[in-house]
Amino acid sequence: MKARHGDAVRLRLGPYRLWLLFHPDHVEAVMARQAQEFIRFERLMRILRQWNGENVLTADGPAWRERRRHVLPVFATRNLSAYADAIARRATAFWRRGPTS
Repeated sequence: MKARHGDAVRLRLGPYRLWLLFHPDHVEAVMARQAQEFIRFERLMRILRQWNGENVLTADGPAWRERRRHVLPVFATRNLSAYADAIARRATAFWRRGPTS
């Protein structure tokens, strides 16, 4: 979608209008700077909360900010290379053994 339509893609799903955002500045605006101005799929979020509880994906407003504050250190730049190495090792092992190991 990004390659064909750019950094911000408007979609219509039945009665819903939504945007796919690919540029980090756009994502930051929606997720942090102007989060209170954006409406998410309320019904979908309600269903996800039933399965997963309220978490950083499903929470809104102050509850989301609190959860985000707790998980943010995990995504610090200094940690990312270690994650990449761990993911590469797991992916290599997966492809060598297969999904049942």
